[in-house]
Amino acid sequence: MEAVLPHVEAFDLILVLSVHPGYSGQAFIPEVLEQVRTLREHFGDSIRIEADGGVSPETAPASRDAGCAAPGSPPPLSRAANRPAPTPPPSR
Repeated sequence: MEAVLPHVEAFDLILVLSVHPGYSGQAFIPEVLEQVRTLREHFGDSIRIEADGGVSPETAPASRDAGCAAPGSPPPLSRAANRPAPTPPPSR
């Protein structure tokens, strides 16, 4: 993190990977929220931070409370119990 901090202001968005890379459907890694808190402490509201991967209705509140503006990969949220599944485009 220390190597990245001096360069962060050059970007509009920080996307924090909150799963191990490789495949879909992985569990959220809560330890990344400490990185989000550190970034938020350093940069305040001057930069947008998003968590990418594993964000669900259960993990979204903690992500938001740590300083994430939005989930970077929202499909689980869009399939939450109170929202219908997306309609696929018509076949041609």
